[in-house]
Amino acid sequence: MFRPPVGFLLGCFCKVSNLAGAECPINSELYYKNMRHLAVIIVMIIVWLNGLIWLGKQIDPSTKYQSEVEYKYARYCAGCHGNNGEGNGRIGRFKKLDPADLTDNSLWNMHSDEQLLESINAGKDDMPAFYYYLNDEEQREILAYIKEQFRP
Repeated sequence: MFRPPVGFLLGCFCKVSNLAGAECPINSELYYKNMRHLAVIIVMIIVWLNGLIWLGKQIDPSTKYQSEVEYKYARYCAGCHGNNGEGNGRIGRFKKLDPADLTDNSLWNMHSDEQLLESINAGKDDMPAFYYYLNDEEQREILAYIKEQFRP
């Protein structure tokens, strides 16, 4: 049950009235105890707010990625293909998948851009389809990003 800090309020009133020379009906020990409690509560609120600010920065992709397409690669592709494109992402290893190594020159020699876009759009083998997550323009941007970052 919440109790309003009557002692604290009376203590503040007493401090002001003491300036005028009046007697304070409240124990000064109680006043300082309430002040310590108030200080602890204020510190706890400040720590909590700082934690929320920190968490917001961790979740916000604009603080971690340089561009929107880099964020989309990290969100949709890196789980299997890995951050460096070598096919060693955490999801791929966990599910024992064999995602393509995007740094392998033979991948780029065997497939045209249209074939790669079709794989992104409709999926292939263990790779899911991304047509419901990414529109055609976003798929082209991701392919261009992959070619720029990982193609040997």
